[in-house]
Amino acid sequence: MNSVQVSIIIVNYGGISKLIECIDSLTEHTQNINYEIIVVNNEIAEEDINRLLNKYKQRSEIKFLNNRNNTGFAAANNQGVRIARGKYILLLNNDTVFTENSLLAIYNYVESQKDKLIVGCKLLNEDGTVQISVGKFDTLSYLFFTNFFLYKLFPRNEKINKYFYNYIDLKKITPVDYVKGAFLFISRDEFLKLNGFDESFFFYGEETELCYRFKKSGGKVIYFPETSIIHTGGASTGDISWFKFKNQSLSKLRMYRKQFKGYKLIIALSLHYTGLLFRVPLYFFSGVFSLNFKMIKKSYYYIKQIFILPIFNK
Repeated sequence: MNSVQVSIIIVNYGGISKLIECIDSLTEHTQNINYEIIVVNNEIAEEDINRLLNKYKQRSEIKFLNNRNNTGFAAANNQGVRIARGKYILLLNNDTVFTENSLLAIYNYVESQKDKLIVGCKLLNEDGTVQISVGKFDTLSYLFFTNFFLYKLFPRNEKINKYFYNYIDLKKITPVDYVKGAFLFISRDEFLKLNGFDESFFFYGEETELCYRFKKSGGKVIYFPETSIIHTGGASTGDISWFKFKNQSLSKLRMYRKQFKGYKLIIALSLHYTGLLFRVPLYFFSGVFSLNFKMIKKSYYYIKQIFILPIFNK
């Protein structure tokens, strides 16, 4: 078997310990399928690049693209796909760990279907609990319930909680609106027809926007819980940085522009900024009374987010 069946694109930023764990677990548990791994390093130290090259120099199926600057998650994935040779593309986070032959399971399922598909598998936290990995596209009602935390009161209610699929312990293959970008499987041709990720999404929201365009083009997005991987980053709540908060807001504003028009866009933006205002005193006083500096810091970042105005560029 000479042709590449799946090209695995991994965008790496910062350190390499998680990346090495990811690659090693992937190669250990993947059999009976021809694949290549393309790692796009975004602004990492030269000594780390040399360490990677030395560790995997005997592995011809592993390729490295090294960027001097952080080009963003969307652009780096697109860069990797451009040199990919596989029939299918797996967009994979570097903070994932394989425990079984998930790649073959997904490949066999997609090959058995006639529809054009995006597929995501079950994502697990390190303790084995199920992670939020799928969702429904925002509606005005979802924005209301989400911005005021009301969805947490009714986690299994489809009309209130856009993440309700994650709380009903799905065990069967299910159509959804979007899957998390930690593991996103798609035909290379279909990805290229969509012109890949929208590179105006620097970090956060890229997979939701891609699934949105894919479904509008007639594709189906599928949650495949018959295989799973561990996603260590998804369990982390300690990352409180302005980079994260800023890009989450920018991604939401860009997505609202794509989904809503006219008065609906005005309502969506109003709910977004009202939700930010609601969070400022909530986190500040909670932080003061509990002596939790991280909550006070969150309050400050929510104030800063209020001054991120709607982005209407492409």
